[in-house]
Amino acid sequence: AMTTGFHMLQAYRDKYREIATAGDGMNWHLVERSIEETIASKDTMRNDPPANYSYLDRMFESQINLTIKQTDQHFQNMMYRKAMTTGFHMLQAYRDKYREIATARDGMNWHLVERFIEVQTLLLCPVCPHFAEHVWTLLGKKESIMRASWPQCGEVDDLLIREAKYLTDVSHEFRVRMKKMTERKGKNLQQGVLPEFGVIYVAKQYPKWQQTILKTLKELCREQEGKLELPSNNELLEKFRTIEELKPFMKKIMPFVQSLKDGLADKGLEALDLTLRFDEQAAIERHLPYLVRSLELKELWVESVGSADSKIQEECLPGRPYSIFSTTPYQTSYSVIMLVNPQKCLPYFTFQSPVYDGDDYRKVIDRVRRANQIPAKAKVKILRYIKDNRFIPISDDSTGVVEIGIRSKFSVDKDKKQLFLIESTDGNQPIPVGTHLQYIVTA
Repeated sequence: AMTTGFHMLQAYRDKYREIATAGDGMNWHLVERSIEETIASKDTMRNDPPANYSYLDRMFESQINLTIKQTDQHFQNMMYRKAMTTGFHMLQAYRDKYREIATARDGMNWHLVERFIEVQTLLLCPVCPHFAEHVWTLLGKKESIMRASWPQCGEVDDLLIREAKYLTDVSHEFRVRMKKMTERKGKNLQQGVLPEFGVIYVAKQYPKWQQTILKTLKELCREQEGKLELPSNNELLEKFRTIEELKPFMKKIMPFVQSLKDGLADKGLEALDLTLRFDEQAAIERHLPYLVRSLELKELWVESVGSADSKIQEECLPGRPYSIFSTTPYQTSYSVIMLVNPQKCLPYFTFQSPVYDGDDYRKVIDRVRRANQIPAKAKVKILRYIKDNRFIPISDDSTGVVEIGIRSKFSVDKDKKQLFLIESTDGNQPIPVGTHLQYIVTA
């Protein structure tokens, strides 16, 4: 009985130590200051209700709901360190990435940021009750946090979670690749020269021989003790030797199989899918403003791998985009125009900017934002001149100009370098733009 009691006391002590030290290693003064600064800057953010959430807002909302679900499960299993990992560290990382991407677009949404602070505070409360109580008062709550309910877990959109993780992974890969390219000489870069332009190639499907391997592996995959396992490499090699269409690729098979095995532990059977479960090219294009800023480039293009050479087509796979960075633009057809701001008493001026063939409305807006360091919350619209496109207004009079639609695209006459606008509402008839466009900034 004494032995049993002693061991029980040790177990209780160890569990107490785990709870007591779960929040150690964090500078709570810095966390508090960050929260105070965020609350103080709420007037600089959007305040859109859930019905008007942007794509990025919905992505962050799904991540918040996912951490609520995971943290609740960890607390139920009395795994307090894991609860702190998901409820604080992981949720904080999601917020940091949301802020980073939102800054390059239309800014953060206070309605969602406030929910993030509330959820994080409630998730911390079982481990750090005094700190949670203090943050609760910073939010202006009248009652004690002890009277608050556990946060409700809303819908977790699996595709948005996948896309968010994909974006984090590929942006890291792009930075690593850029660093390697600047450290050695090559046809695109001289050693030590920083690139200004980039192109990302995206593949929608695997080559046929790789599709055959994926289908075969999926058939052979079995679950053993809760883990997905494949036959040994020797058994797989013997199997692939019997498939006629794979014989020309025998040297490439096993390296490809090994990369799939590595992904199997992380992604499960999804690693053997023939295509991604979301549109990879659309995902990158949605976040181009963020990628351009984070990679410190002037321009970045996204292309289908079908337009690339055979070497790139061989290395570019679904979920593994191929990037090239250089000092010269990928798109060589462009026209330099003057962008005019006619507004009085604002720090926005006339400046020159290239418009490339195939550019859409969003790319031109992003150049205007970067050139003028326009706050994320401010709205920008582009207008073209109707009668005389050489006319430069001296007031904010809107006569003689018409707003360009958000679905518009630009095309360039390669020989004359003349710029045309293709409006979706105008029967796709090219409209001559001339040498000037106008931009208006509103709060």
